[in-house]
Amino acid sequence: MSRFYIDSQTIPWEQISWPKVEAVVFRPQPKIYQAPRFNDMDKMHALESRLIQSIYTIPLARRQVTQENLKEKNFGIDKKMVTLRP
Repeated sequence: MSRFYIDSQTIPWEQISWPKVEAVVFRPQPKIYQAPRFNDMDKMHALESRLIQSIYTIPLARRQVTQENLKEKNFGIDKKMVTLRP
């Protein structure tokens, strides 16, 4: 598998390969879920730490907040829509 790196200062938002980003972020999630079922808490914490520190989680989270939530008209706790400028 070839690796790619995201540098938010140099790669435009439109050129990010979102399927690759989603694959990198979503791949460890089933392993994180299954680790406690086998009493492997060290593995779970290691996978969680790796996922949290990944450079791919931040762009994906920003995309979900700015684009996908606006499509679904999700409002915040105060029932107001927030528009963010990228």
